[in-house]
Amino acid sequence: MGQKRDANRTEIEAASSFCVLFEDVFEEIRSLQTSVMQEVKDSAENIAGILDDVWRYTVHPYSENRMIHIFDIIGHVICSVIQKAVSQIDPWKINDGFKDNEILVLMTEGLNVVQTWIGACKSLTETYWPNYALHPWKGNAYIPNFCVNFETRLKEIHNIRSTYNQLIKLLTENEKVELNSHQFLEPFKNINIWIYNGPNQSWESAVANFSAKIRPAESKITEKLKPRMNNTSTKQMLYEFIRYKTLINRPLVKHALSNELDIFVSSLLAMLKTIQSQMDSDEVDVQMYQPAEMSPLVQRVQWAKQMEAKVKEVVICIENYLGEFENSEEVLKLASQLLRDLKTTYTQLHEDWSRDIQALVRDESAAAGDGPVVRFSREERLMEVRFEPRLVRAESEARALAALALAPPAALRVALAALTAPLAHARALHQVASFHNTLGERMIPSTRPMMLQAALELAALVQDDQPLYWHDEEKLIDYTERLKRVVLKLEGQNTYLTGQHLAIRNIIVKLMDTDLLAKQSEWKKGIKDIRDIIEKVEANGYKNTDMWRSHWDFQFSTQALP
Repeated sequence: MGQKRDANRTEIEAASSFCVLFEDVFEEIRSLQTSVMQEVKDSAENIAGILDDVWRYTVHPYSENRMIHIFDIIGHVICSVIQKAVSQIDPWKINDGFKDNEILVLMTEGLNVVQTWIGACKSLTETYWPNYALHPWKGNAYIPNFCVNFETRLKEIHNIRSTYNQLIKLLTENEKVELNSHQFLEPFKNINIWIYNGPNQSWESAVANFSAKIRPAESKITEKLKPRMNNTSTKQMLYEFIRYKTLINRPLVKHALSNELDIFVSSLLAMLKTIQSQMDSDEVDVQMYQPAEMSPLVQRVQWAKQMEAKVKEVVICIENYLGEFENSEEVLKLASQLLRDLKTTYTQLHEDWSRDIQALVRDESAAAGDGPVVRFSREERLMEVRFEPRLVRAESEARALAALALAPPAALRVALAALTAPLAHARALHQVASFHNTLGERMIPSTRPMMLQAALELAALVQDDQPLYWHDEEKLIDYTERLKRVVLKLEGQNTYLTGQHLAIRNIIVKLMDTDLLAKQSEWKKGIKDIRDIIEKVEANGYKNTDMWRSHWDFQFSTQALP
């Protein structure tokens, strides 16, 4: 179209734009052939985004029929890539446990890919494009039918393989031999499992044959599953159900476990009511869910997100496997309400966190020009870093929230970026200050004078009168490195002196159990060893050992341990 002489300017411009966009689609398709499944999924999402750009080009709108054709083409490519990957690993091959699990993982990833494409086609033609006023989609929502059929077949293969894997985990070696478990998957050998757009008698016959072969095994493992689904912990029962859900959903097994599953559904309802109660009371102990270095507000967000994931698991279990049991409707109703409330909770908390951090950033930015960056408190002589500790944690909190799909607002990201250099140095300086302020607690009192010189070096460095500002990065780097060197020196000295102190202590402990009159030679040797240790410490440059010597003299005189 772009090369036609009789084409008008609008057509030429549209053709050129479409060529550029479809070149990007082509690059994505080309990469699919050598990509792992996660990358195939990413490409499917990228292609959907490009097609959205194609549809929203309104100079010369793209037609619905052509777009449907494009959906089909991409769908065929995606299904072919997944089919090839699954066929290469042979879904019916029996391996060791690890390899068997790899097969399931690949099929799960393949299902995610085709579901991503189905979801993209549906959302574009059902939600986004019909509401795009400049070029509305007027037809029905479109999903390639063969993609739906492919998803159904891949799900069937996954469920059969999953059922086999779960059976094998529960059967003993003797039971496997007795039941000929190595033949369970034989019905699927040498048949074309990829005929899925119409009747496939061979496939249906193989499925029926498989069901017949595993029926005796299903009877055996039912008794093994009963105690797993009869636990005092609802969380543990939920874990066991999800672990064996495909097997439990088999008609024979589900019927045999009906009482246990009925109790399980009631337990799920009680668990949801507990979550609701915790939300209403605001008394949940959030620290039991996340590390204490996060602020209580962020911990609360993380708790709400974790509860949301748990509630979603419950919904999947009820909707897909347990809908026929009593209380299932009440579970789904309460779960739906909880999901709304939890989303409202963590959204509001995230907004509160963003406002708090923005206020801190403004305050810190205003104060950043005032030095010094480090000082000693007058009362307790503690090292203080003049940078809000809460901001030092803000970066890690922001990453934790982003991992929960709660990224900071753009304005806050810009504000934090402006403090990138001060934040990096403040984090290092806070670590130095923490060491300095707790060193006295870790030092043995009698050894403190021997570290006086290094301690004075640190104090002199901290109290340096030269002005130092957060924006002066070169000086900050030099200052931080010098502080680290002195702190490491102090830490090394403390470790060394503590070791020597304990060595003397061990000698004295031994001497206390030794009769002085009967074994004078051992006492003489012990005392000599102690003197040697003290002299070695002094030879290594440690001065002011009088208090240390007096300490051990006192231990000898009182025959008491430190």
